[in-house]
Amino acid sequence: MKVPIELPFSGLDKTGLPLPAFFSAWLTRQSREGIIIDPFFIEKEQVVVWNFSGGKETTGPPGYCHGGFLATLLDECMGSCGIWQGIYLMAVNLEVSYKKAVETGKTMFCASRITKIVSRKVITEGWISDDSQTVYAYARGTYLSVDTVILKEQPPGLLAFEKYRKLLAQGYPIREILEKLKSE
Repeated sequence: MKVPIELPFSGLDKTGLPLPAFFSAWLTRQSREGIIIDPFFIEKEQVVVWNFSGGKETTGPPGYCHGGFLATLLDECMGSCGIWQGIYLMAVNLEVSYKKAVETGKTMFCASRITKIVSRKVITEGWISDDSQTVYAYARGTYLSVDTVILKEQPPGLLAFEKYRKLLAQGYPIREILEKLKSE
């Protein structure tokens, strides 16, 4: 399977916009051995890209990442697409197709984008690939945009997210917004 969009993975740290991490705490808690995730945003394509490497705690079959770990990465990466468009998302449905096994310790990329928004329903797609654009897993997700007021607990960074959303609505580019938030 070909990637939905060819992305400039080489030099991503120079061309992409580094993002603050907004993924689940359990995915990156301190005891996780060897899980590395560097999130970026490619503004031109409106794509979130996570450069990642799974450590020994992500092992399913010996030497390979567990499918549940890969599904979690896809879910988190696709859900984070909403944040960068000023929408807080909760998953309703996730479909993952596994194409090839992902070796533990190998540097990979998890990319995602929003493909459609209808009222509160947000459709996303995500894929895991290597730097040669070979797809290892592909997913489609359906999410609902939610008002953060209804959440049982307010997520960390909510105030920054609300400031971000207001600046985005005012037409500021994402790069400028992140610089403004960093300086506060």
